[in-house]
Amino acid sequence: MAELGRRDEIKAMADAGSESAARVLAKVMLTNGKVDGAIRYSEGALGSGIDELVSALVDDGRPDRAVELLRSKSGSGDRYYTNRLAELLRKLGRADELRARVDLGDEDAARSFGELLIQQGKADEAERLRRFGMTPEGEIASASPARP
Repeated sequence: MAELGRRDEIKAMADAGSESAARVLAKVMLTNGKVDGAIRYSEGALGSGIDELVSALVDDGRPDRAVELLRSKSGSGDRYYTNRLAELLRKLGRADELRARVDLGDEDAARSFGELLIQQGKADEAERLRRFGMTPEGEIASASPARP
């Protein structure tokens, strides 16, 4: 239907609750540069299409909205979304946000935080993070904690 230009019918199906129609409509809207419409129709059925949507938001100068979208999806515990969020935070250079996610036990954020440190020329800190982790105060540890 999309190839035939029958967007009104696809929209009606999406509005009636069809997830597949919503995905198709979101993709058509994204292709036409209608990012907000794509977000609205893709909220319930993002799947792997989130990558295109996140890229469009970043390209549109709205990286905070892209982070917010991934953060809301990562709350489900789905590793796909937590991984994408960590990658985006690394690409945006948001070390503090990555560090906060590391404190929450996010393994994807820990990996991305280490990669960001390396990109910033802080290879020693990245190695300490890999070897020793973080202190309870949120700093990169210098040595393994003493055992009682």
